[in-house]
Amino acid sequence: MSTINSQAPSSNDSEIKQILINFLEGRCSLMDLQRRLKGNLRIIFNNKTGSTREIRVLNMPEEIEIQVNTKHLTHMLKEYLDKKITEKDISDWAAFVFMTSYYLPKGTTEEERWQNGEGVLWDVIQKLANPSSILLLNNKIAQNYLSLL
Repeated sequence: MSTINSQAPSSNDSEIKQILINFLEGRCSLMDLQRRLKGNLRIIFNNKTGSTREIRVLNMPEEIEIQVNTKHLTHMLKEYLDKKITEKDISDWAAFVFMTSYYLPKGTTEEERWQNGEGVLWDVIQKLANPSSILLLNNKIAQNYLSLL
């Protein structure tokens, strides 16, 4: 996985932030995210195993910060269990959340964010972001993740 970050003026910071929030909340797919942020974001998350995951263009304000809460991951796991999204979808979601600097652990101070970043929520996100999770994820594992949260 790699990220190339280049800063350029963007259209509307609050609109970009809302699009990123919609993605975090599962209201748009990774493909929708890329389409809606065309010119600001170009990603390569392809093939069935997800082994190629690169963010090639990331022209969005670095100041955007979105706190990730347990409810976000819980929602995505339930979507997976309800068969509304696939293993690849949830893994790509987790990878994008994990790879970009816009999504942060909950907290108002660096110390709180660091402590929350060491918690179960980010541990599960990191596990799901691993390309091998596409092959290993099943209902039992998803249920186990939910019980940990």
